[in-house]
Amino acid sequence: MNVKVNNCSFNNLSSGDEGGAIYTDFSSADYLFELDNCNFNNTKSKYDGGAIYFKSEFRVDKGKKLIVNNSNFTNSIAYIDGGAIQNKAYTNLTVNNSNFINCTSNKHGGAICHEPYIEDVPLTIVNSTFINNTAKEKDGGAIYISDEDTAHIYNSSFINNTAKEGNGGAITLACQYINGSIVDGCLFINNTASKAGAVYVMGLTNITHCAIIDNPDNNGQDISSGDYHYIDNNNLAYNWWGSNKDPKDRYSGNITNHNWVLMTFISNETTMFAGNTYNLTAGLTKFTDGENISDYTSYLPIRNVTFTANTGVFNPVTGELVNNKLNTLYSNSTTNNTIYATIDHQTLELPMYIANMSLNINTNASTVNLGDTVPHIIEINNTCDYNLTGLHFVENIPDGLIFNNFIGNDWYKVGNVFYYNKTLEPNQTATITLFFKTTKEGNINTVVVSSNEIKNINCTSSITVINNQTNQTNQTNQTDNNKTGNNTDNNNSNNSNNSNNSSFVNNIDSNKAPFLK
Repeated sequence: MNVKVNNCSFNNLSSGDEGGAIYTDFSSADYLFELDNCNFNNTKSKYDGGAIYFKSEFRVDKGKKLIVNNSNFTNSIAYIDGGAIQNKAYTNLTVNNSNFINCTSNKHGGAICHEPYIEDVPLTIVNSTFINNTAKEKDGGAIYISDEDTAHIYNSSFINNTAKEGNGGAITLACQYINGSIVDGCLFINNTASKAGAVYVMGLTNITHCAIIDNPDNNGQDISSGDYHYIDNNNLAYNWWGSNKDPKDRYSGNITNHNWVLMTFISNETTMFAGNTYNLTAGLTKFTDGENISDYTSYLPIRNVTFTANTGVFNPVTGELVNNKLNTLYSNSTTNNTIYATIDHQTLELPMYIANMSLNINTNASTVNLGDTVPHIIEINNTCDYNLTGLHFVENIPDGLIFNNFIGNDWYKVGNVFYYNKTLEPNQTATITLFFKTTKEGNINTVVVSSNEIKNINCTSSITVINNQTNQTNQTNQTDNNKTGNNTDNNNSNNSNNSNNSSFVNNIDSNKAPFLK
């Protein structure tokens, strides 16, 4: 017999027995029950199964016989077991893409109680949500699995579920058999119980790729196990516990935690400086066994990350992790700063520095003679609190200057670029002297200095180059004119020549450009 219930709503129903809305009792092993796209609101039963009660005395070993798809259970109440669903049929139960909200049982399983009491007929839960469900007096705030049964629970969320006086705020797995249960890719947040705020296990269970956050029992533990001596171990692996801290205090009993997932926070640049734009990535991308750290390439339940800083702009500021990570562009920082990324209870930080240096050029003279060799003393001072590396400058040599040579420790020249082959530490100064021969009047040269951390600081120097031959001619004319009585006119001419030779600009004019990556 096949029963299909599709696109139905069950509202404000109650039963004086089992099954507040639906009761089944199959009389043969040849049956299939499918529920799809249905809603159960405010249903209750006097005994088991506040919304649905499954029963059959015929064992079915293979195949999915009880299926619940795409359905919602809200405010369902059972006065004994299974606030929404009680399964006592001798077959497996599969629940897909369904929601259980505010369901309550007085005993086991605030939302679902699975009790076929025969081996190897598991409860399978996929992509479902359990919120604010309660088992008042016994175990399994959301789900209870009996001691002869197993569960396969995948990619589901358990939030704010409670076993007030019992075990397993979200799930109790009472199975005592070696084949065990699987909980994979699930989210556990703010579930509570007297023992094991998230999951209580009594047989072999593997809990992997889950996010387990804030599920304290009376001892502050999320997961606990029973003491069945023939079960070797329960296993935890690749779980995110809400921080990078070793979760050794978050579980107890016969449980081995093989590793745990770590949060990471990185920049596209090794060192960051104010005023530039950076690509930052936060995520859950590593795992550790307590000694070694490796890449984590599987997937966890979706978590959010938030970025903060005293100055600057993030785009985006917050968001969900995609493939366990989220990128943001950070720009417009104006000060040395600390950048923070937070996922759950873990906050990581990256420092940001202000990179700055001063540049000075000294020529030792404001006026030189045409044909002289002129020194240009260049001083570069690190005025920030971070080492400057890759320091170099470009000497823009104009017409009228010919480069001769330079003197400077730790400097070398390639083309018209001069390189400093050391690290310039804070408050240190790198000095180099360049020598130029003057070949025309009125020369100006510009130096553009950069490092790996700072780009394009400009400084110009200007000197007046005079032609001594012109002065000597004027002096000769003055002597000859004195002899001939033409002093007045020639003196006026000399004054005019002197005026033409005094086109003098300030010795140093420094302009600093911001660091642009």
